[in-house]
Amino acid sequence: MTDENLWLEEIHGEAPLEWAAEQSAATLARFASPAFDALSGRLLEVIDSDDRIPIVSRRGAHYYNFWRDREHPRGLWRRTTLESYRSADTDWELLLDVDELGRREGAEWVFSGATLLPRDYTRALVALSPDGGDAVTVREFDLPSRSFVPDGFIVPTAKSEYCWIDHDTIYLGTDFGPGSMTESSYPRTVRRLRRGQPLADATLVHEVAVGDLAVAGVHHHTPGFERDLIVEHLDFYRSRTFLVVDGELVPLEVPDDADLSLRREWLLVHPRSDWRIGGVVHPTGALIAIRLDAFLAGDRDFDVLFMPDAHTALEEWDFTDSHLILTLLVDVASTLVVLDPSNGWSRSSLAGLPALSTVRVIDTDPDESEDFGVPWTDPRALNEFGAREATKPWTWAGPNTVAEGPTWGGCIEVIDQIALADRMPEVTELAGAILLLETSEELPAADDVKRWVRALGERGILASVAGVLVARPPVSGLHSAVPSSDERARLRVVQCDTIIEQVTRYNPDAVVCVGLPFGHTRPQWIIPHGGTVRLDGTARRVSADYS
Repeated sequence: MTDENLWLEEIHGEAPLEWAAEQSAATLARFASPAFDALSGRLLEVIDSDDRIPIVSRRGAHYYNFWRDREHPRGLWRRTTLESYRSADTDWELLLDVDELGRREGAEWVFSGATLLPRDYTRALVALSPDGGDAVTVREFDLPSRSFVPDGFIVPTAKSEYCWIDHDTIYLGTDFGPGSMTESSYPRTVRRLRRGQPLADATLVHEVAVGDLAVAGVHHHTPGFERDLIVEHLDFYRSRTFLVVDGELVPLEVPDDADLSLRREWLLVHPRSDWRIGGVVHPTGALIAIRLDAFLAGDRDFDVLFMPDAHTALEEWDFTDSHLILTLLVDVASTLVVLDPSNGWSRSSLAGLPALSTVRVIDTDPDESEDFGVPWTDPRALNEFGAREATKPWTWAGPNTVAEGPTWGGCIEVIDQIALADRMPEVTELAGAILLLETSEELPAADDVKRWVRALGERGILASVAGVLVARPPVSGLHSAVPSSDERARLRVVQCDTIIEQVTRYNPDAVVCVGLPFGHTRPQWIIPHGGTVRLDGTARRVSADYS
């Protein structure tokens, strides 16, 4: 048996394209009428209306939007701040005018998205399609100057897969020449490409069969949970995911048709067919979670985060820095449920949604911190999130060595009171320890912090410890207005510099790390007081032993 329409599979062939144009013309001729023209005009008015709500995605301190209207049919890529977005007259910073770019370069570019460098947000990989299809040209864009980077990353037009690894390295799957694409015309290889390196010299990381759909490389940038993944797409509904460990691929052994996601220490699995594992059947449509290290060690005792029933289905899930948001359909109406992994996946409903409505979580930026907002003395703090802003990379000082030992310390204001009461531990008891320091929402001045830390130095404590771990400081008080973004940044920098200066003065051999979310910041990483913490000044990694 032969398929007489098989010739249409040649999607770029001259004959299939001519046939498609003929069908479009016949359709327009069949439905052409004054009423059709009037309806088309009204729809265009809605599509081009300035009254539309700009849908944004948050990256760092900015909210990004791609906007098209009658004057800009190819679109404007732009961004703004949260404060401006909430105002009646949003002040948009224009990053790229695609219509103007096309006129300048003599090309009918179609914007196909931008991938910002995580935790930096000054560079982006911008995808531009020459015809609106899946094949795109990828060009590196510098956001501060609002221009493409001369001699930056450039990938010629192809169906490509790409991901930032760091400022100078990306994972790339594209058309590298014969044999590098699958039968479906998607990347067959993943390669590592460094800045300035010719495409032909990119390092091969992994290759799949020509009959598979595609393959992609992924790098997770979350501090403390950096990892690399290879995803083999067998077809549109089945895939296999591997962790890259010391250059070797370690499979995540879940069903090929299951959806999975990794966030920090958690592996989440959403079976698309019943999955029997560990003596338990997890039904189609459930959502289950387990710690990744436990899963890799052979544990299959999953936490059940969602179980479908006759009335309720899981539509999607999204992580913030400290919580998981489930979007559920209950009798076809949306409900948002918030889960807290730090508290046994405890759950609460997100209040304020209109009844019988359809609601979506448009965007979250999981690598963010919630360290100011509703005061703890306000009952609303029990069920409301505070404002959120991008975290900054941790600041390290001291030698590039490893410091590991038992912890002691806490809130600097409390340590000062302990010293006044003459209840401090002996210096010899803290030999080789990791000193924990954090400040409260009372926002002590930098001079006070300097005096308190210097007092620890004069007591011999700083010289005795092997390392110092300093929390990300709160930046708003219980009874004061939230400072501006610039002032919040200044407060953190001043406190960081003050502490590093004093520690270095008394113990230049101590490994110092500043900016972790513990203490009075939100969300809080629970530090084992008296337990073992390891500060790896070489790998820039902090780990704790909770046993």
